[in-house]
Amino acid sequence: MSEEISYRPLFIGLPGSGKTTISTLVANRLEIKVVSTDPLFRHFRAIPPISDLPESTVMRRFLMRVQQEYPHKHSELVRDSEVADEQGRCALHDGGYFRRQYGESIFRLFEIEMLKYLDESGSLSDKIVDLSGSAPLWEENVDLFSTERGYLAILLDTDHDLICQNLIKDYETYLSQRETSIENSIRGAYEMRFTEALRPADNDSKDQRNIILHREALNMTQKAAQERMNKYRDFAKLTFHPTSQQPLEDIVQEIIVKLDEKSSGEP
Repeated sequence: MSEEISYRPLFIGLPGSGKTTISTLVANRLEIKVVSTDPLFRHFRAIPPISDLPESTVMRRFLMRVQQEYPHKHSELVRDSEVADEQGRCALHDGGYFRRQYGESIFRLFEIEMLKYLDESGSLSDKIVDLSGSAPLWEENVDLFSTERGYLAILLDTDHDLICQNLIKDYETYLSQRETSIENSIRGAYEMRFTEALRPADNDSKDQRNIILHREALNMTQKAAQERMNKYRDFAKLTFHPTSQQPLEDIVQEIIVKLDEKSSGEP
């Protein structure tokens, strides 16, 4: 590596705070890889428990935990996990359906089991892990990615206006991909909210459309901040405050310096 560090940075923050972008830039400086868990989450959820793939271990473990912790949901989940579509995916691959049918706690229980499996299999070793914004809200994940295990949680307390810009940019990317028949959700809940907000205004001007998107992005960001920021702050060992006026290269350099200080034992 071009920079020797004792800890691997783990960027946490609200959706749109820049975790993926900054993870990639810092990883390039450190000459290590990034593993993004969101696409893996979609991949693992699609694998039926009866599959011969090694990754089916996650579904089986998940169903065992559901049987213990949510027994009233177990039979229905087993049915949804075993019936595959023409592409071989079980019903749980659809994150919107999974959430609506079983709730956020069960949805995130699958993520917890997936992250443990990735850790046990060595898939996260010597990499920067790009987690979902929700993962650090669950205690098992906080323990898995603790400083004792070589991670350093860094909170990106990003300016809300910049977050809104990022969320809208991702939504526009999602729409352009959909037009080319590449259906690849980036932020499912946000995409649904934006689409619903725009539907009554299909014939409005581009300026009005942008106003609607910014309003919805800001409302969702403020709500998420109220629900999550205290837990993020409790977990984080360092905090940075990205703004649209600050070049990303400067933020990355500040992070590298702080990582070096932490690795040297400086306070």
